[in-house]
Amino acid sequence: MARVSDSVPVVDHEASAERGVWLTLALALVLSLAFHGAVTTVLGWLDPSALAIAPPAPPSELFVETVVEEPEPEPEVEEPEPEPEVEEPEPEPEVVEPEPQPEPVERAPRPNDPAPEPPPQAEEPPPPEPLDLSGTVLTGTGNSDFQVVQGDGSDREGPIGPPPTRRGGSPDGVPNGTGGGGTGTDPGPRVLPLANLSRPPSPPNQQRMNACVNENFPRSARQQSLEGVATVRGRVMPDGSFTRLRIASESIDGLGFGQACLRCLRGQRWTPPLGPNGDPVATDVRYDCSFRIRD
Repeated sequence: MARVSDSVPVVDHEASAERGVWLTLALALVLSLAFHGAVTTVLGWLDPSALAIAPPAPPSELFVETVVEEPEPEPEVEEPEPEPEVEEPEPEPEVVEPEPQPEPVERAPRPNDPAPEPPPQAEEPPPPEPLDLSGTVLTGTGNSDFQVVQGDGSDREGPIGPPPTRRGGSPDGVPNGTGGGGTGTDPGPRVLPLANLSRPPSPPNQQRMNACVNENFPRSARQQSLEGVATVRGRVMPDGSFTRLRIASESIDGLGFGQACLRCLRGQRWTPPLGPNGDPVATDVRYDCSFRIRD
């Protein structure tokens, strides 16, 4: 028997793939040429003038109307009525002042008449030193010595020291003279210091002064059992009056010792001091009031 052999054809895959690529490229080329030819044909049919760019349109004119409003008329202002004229008063008649009288002319002194020389002024004596009595009583009789008694209520006797030494006056003065003269108001009595006195002043009665001091002992000080001393200054005048009293000091302020001493000394009469020639003069003194509590 004879064999029948079936043959199967062998397909070349690489060759078929290459042919597909060439077919695709050929088809794409044909389509591109056909597209360009169609575009060229259409452009040839169009009007070339239609393709030109049209110029820009001219700007349109804009009309703006401006309306001006007329201002309202201002209201009329009424003019004020004129004020009535005031009649000016008639001018007063002028007063004629009298002419000033010429001042009297003082006649100049003649050159031959010498001007009077002013009287020489007497030299003022130095201010007198106040007599320090220190709460004492000064008494004197004739040429005897004076004694000093402490003003504490007790009586004491006996001389204490010699009388003060007299001092002479100016070497150019006149013996027993009374000083230079002058014009004007009365200058008052002469005030001499204790050293120039021929007799010092004597205070009032000591017993009377002690009684006055005890009666005027400040109540507040007595209640507190406080003792004190007050010093009063004053001037004994030629008539024996005691003037120009003032409190010089107080051992304790504010208790009234000074006022009590003033009350006892006001109105008291002293023995007037005498000057070198025995005439009454004035002198400044100091007096102490001792306030002691008696048992």
